[in-house]
Amino acid sequence: MKITCLRHPALPEAWTGRFLGQMDPRSVPIELKSSFTSRLASESYTKIFSSDLVRCSELAHFIQGNYLSNLKLTEDTRIREISFGLWEGKTYQEISEVEEWKDQYKLFIQEFPKYAAPEAESNQEFHKRISDFLNELHKSSHKEDHVLIVTHAGVIRQFASIVLGIELGTTFSMQLNYLSMNQFIIEKGFTSLVTWNEDWNLGVS
Repeated sequence: MKITCLRHPALPEAWTGRFLGQMDPRSVPIELKSSFTSRLASESYTKIFSSDLVRCSELAHFIQGNYLSNLKLTEDTRIREISFGLWEGKTYQEISEVEEWKDQYKLFIQEFPKYAAPEAESNQEFHKRISDFLNELHKSSHKEDHVLIVTHAGVIRQFASIVLGIELGTTFSMQLNYLSMNQFIIEKGFTSLVTWNEDWNLGVS
């Protein structure tokens, strides 16, 4: 089975530097260029999934409706971004200036991903729901399936950590841009990373 993970498009500038997990702003409108759509058409997808958050689902519905109309799009809450709890929507500076959060924020940064934000999802909980999704996908798929998943950076990093057997922290040293394509092959006894952070939208309109 081949899995292609597409990260959602960029967010409005107002969200730069803020913790954004399960809050749900729209992405900046984008144009999919011919380089993207021709590559998409050449991949022969058999399934398409998306996070139910709008910054992913809008793009997924557009792709499915215009290029993969023979496939059913499934939105799945398990491939949402991690929840940051009380830190959702706040900047790093705003968090570090709250007295009751100072020590927790310091631990969050220094020992990532061991500590969670207050009232947030832990990395263990996040890892479990992504693993549950992957296990179910693997059981319901065939060797020749190619699955497109429109999702978030944190989810793609968890995928890489799980299927490649590497520490989640290691994946944060790997650049992961908006609208990037990231491909994995998962077979019995064999898993490989095919591409990481590949930009299909570089071509002409």
